[in-house]
Amino acid sequence: MRTTITLYSILMLVVHTNLYGESSAERKRLTDVSWEQGLNARKVPLLEVIPPEGGRNRRLEVLREVLAKGSDPRIQISNPGRLSVRDHSSVLFAKDNSWYLEVMGDGSRFRYHGNIEGPAKQGTVEASRKLDLATLERLGREFITKRLFQLIPPIEGERLLFLGSRYLRDGSATESTPFTSEVKANMAVFGREVRGVFVAGPGSKITVWFSNDGEPVAFFADWPQYRVSDQTQATLDISDIKNRLKNYADKPFELIQRNLKHFECGYVDLGVFRRSMGLIQTGCLAVHSGQIQEFEYGAIEAIPIGVTVVSDAQWPVTRSVASHSRWNACSISSVACKEPQPAAGGPPAEQKNRAPRSHGVHDDLGEPITFRMLALLYHLVCNF
Repeated sequence: MRTTITLYSILMLVVHTNLYGESSAERKRLTDVSWEQGLNARKVPLLEVIPPEGGRNRRLEVLREVLAKGSDPRIQISNPGRLSVRDHSSVLFAKDNSWYLEVMGDGSRFRYHGNIEGPAKQGTVEASRKLDLATLERLGREFITKRLFQLIPPIEGERLLFLGSRYLRDGSATESTPFTSEVKANMAVFGREVRGVFVAGPGSKITVWFSNDGEPVAFFADWPQYRVSDQTQATLDISDIKNRLKNYADKPFELIQRNLKHFECGYVDLGVFRRSMGLIQTGCLAVHSGQIQEFEYGAIEAIPIGVTVVSDAQWPVTRSVASHSRWNACSISSVACKEPQPAAGGPPAEQKNRAPRSHGVHDDLGEPITFRMLALLYHLVCNF
């Protein structure tokens, strides 16, 4: 009996937690500089979030207009069908379910998913061959510039950064043969820099999907408009940043340092459902994964790094840092309290017994992410 494993839903979960398949040189440099310097104790202006004019409904109209003008065979909106409107999102489906277009929150997050298995140019490229980083960056920049410029226009003082790639694989195995897989889609991931400061977190991210023959098949963006405010925030030096990480991270500092995959300091935008306060402040994100006891784990720590921190109800750890108090993750997520702790022989008991915290990093619908599951998905999909 042959069992086929399709990883589409797995990849979507991994995509929203900023776990990458292959990092660009710029993203690697960002981790190195952030770990050594933070933001160099700079004082930076905070960012104000400007909601899209006309909200979600107008953004959906603009997207339909933009997509109707294109010539890409796998990104089009012919044959539109049912429109589903919910509290969190509006979704337009094709009548034959070959594509869908979704706009979320206030309209600043949106995605289009076309027919990845479509017939366009089938058989012209080796099925399992993935696109390299240079090709993905070039194709991604071209698509954003030509097709999404009305929604993601170039803005003075901002820079589009290529962060790396992800790959969607389709795999199978039998009782007598090992698991094998082939690449079905290649994803170019981009982020943003404002006045030389990187924007970490789920916000200010664009992912463009391409088939193996280089045709765009889907895109996802969480891209708000920012305004530089008159309010400034002094940031900690790197030694104080690491001390704060020790005091407020979910996992012990030694574990984070040993298993660190990415460390990014700058502004922190937690995405459309976590920026209703309208103000973006500074912080660092630490992505780490490895093993705790018999479990493979993965975690994202989001730590504010302002000398004075703005208390934000949607970024729970900021309230504790701002009030110089310890906080209890169980009041935020009962799931987090059930995460495994480091084994004996690890950090001191007072650290081992601390309940894990979600730090306000959530999925699309605002639910805390279960990082233990994410680690397994990360190793399945992203390690090549």
